[in-house]
Amino acid sequence: MNMSENNIISLEDAKKQLNCLMERLSKSNREELLSDAIQTWSGIKFGINSGGDDDEFENDEDTMDDPVATLNSIAKEIRERVPLDAIFPSETMIIPSKGENSNCCPNTTVHVDAFLYDDDEVDDLEKEGKLKRYYCRDCGSKNIEPLIFISNSVSREDLYHIFNTLLPTLDGKIVLDVGSRLGAVLYGAYVYTDAARIIGVEMNKDLCDLQNEVVKKFKMSKRIEILHKRIENAADVLASADVIVLNNAFEFYLSESEQIKVWQFLKANIKRGAFIISRPRIAIALSNLKTNIKADEWVMEITEDSTEKKSNLFNMESNKNVDQFTEIICYKVL
Repeated sequence: MNMSENNIISLEDAKKQLNCLMERLSKSNREELLSDAIQTWSGIKFGINSGGDDDEFENDEDTMDDPVATLNSIAKEIRERVPLDAIFPSETMIIPSKGENSNCCPNTTVHVDAFLYDDDEVDDLEKEGKLKRYYCRDCGSKNIEPLIFISNSVSREDLYHIFNTLLPTLDGKIVLDVGSRLGAVLYGAYVYTDAARIIGVEMNKDLCDLQNEVVKKFKMSKRIEILHKRIENAADVLASADVIVLNNAFEFYLSESEQIKVWQFLKANIKRGAFIISRPRIAIALSNLKTNIKADEWVMEITEDSTEKKSNLFNMESNKNVDQFTEIICYKVL
């Protein structure tokens, strides 16, 4: 059916109408609509087929035409493979005795993996009775307190912000995630960048096995590599990396003395000019550790305005929610 010229609108008007529509949708519905639009209007087939074996996932190894849909599919795949809290029995979690997370009592703290569950999906878990937000201080009373929610993964929204807002283009570069766990950073780097090598270092074998299975199923092995080792045993990889991601990498997994040694190792081996993506801020992470490292003499915080921005339809999302990303900091090593 031909469209009447009277019905044709300008590109700018179309963008405004799209933005208004997106603002009225929940985040998960925005992602679904965008994925559907890409699939409908580009004429390209994306994502995982509804049935069949692992080999049916289509990916040309170099280009992800629909990164949001790909990450959503990966999150769904992993949710079906791991416990609800995404913590394996083989993992040993340490409750910090100092700092901002020292209030994470096991009885009142819930691990909700931010890559696997966005806000809408957490709401769904609560509605289904699989997750509670509050606990009773006096059994049977109305004296309730909110549970503490923690995550040791980067959310899908965070991944977009990191690779499309905080960092410059990464063509031909090496990205290293220290403590890669479920592999969220690796998958994000794959779909959002042209980094030549994307490496995850993880000391837990079960998590390494899971990452390798996901990488194989989604055909990402050309650029993603998983190393089952501690970062201290990967000095060559660390020294070659152009981007190092440290997302709550040590506090919940290492003793205080081990953390001190790891930070000293990082400072000694990360090359000048490399970027470090850290949550929390490096100064905060070091504040309760006697490392003798002065953060302001080692790294310089990079503002968003100083990096080369990538233009994309999803920029609307990142620009509207700047405040939620303030805990994720980009540094350049001096």
